[in-house]
Amino acid sequence: TSTAFGGYHFDTEQTHFTWQNDLAALGGQGAVGLEWRREEVDSDTVFDRDERRVGSAFGSWAADFGAHLLQASLRHDDDSQFGGRTTGNLAWGWQFAPAWRVSAGAGTAFKAPTFNDLYYPGFSN
Repeated sequence: TSTAFGGYHFDTEQTHFTWQNDLAALGGQGAVGLEWRREEVDSDTVFDRDERRVGSAFGSWAADFGAHLLQASLRHDDDSQFGGRTTGNLAWGWQFAPAWRVSAGAGTAFKAPTFNDLYYPGFSN
């Protein structure tokens, strides 16, 4: 994307590849995958960092056991600017009546700031 902002010019480019394999596993449905992303900003303004790469691996699993539903996932992202982070979640549900289900879940998350977040605060809002 090319644009002018505040008298400055910048181009941002992102390249993204994803591979995912869905499979039957442990009485349910599983998925494993890999992702790779490169982000780059080119501008007439000098930035501390104008490129970063993120390599990721992930897996998930979900299954029904009668009235009980289970789900789990795990993901690791290795960001060249912010380091590695592992996140995941675990959830359980109980379908105790045809129209009613009780569920509980917990998880973690991490979101690296975009180049706009870093260099032009408020521009992404």
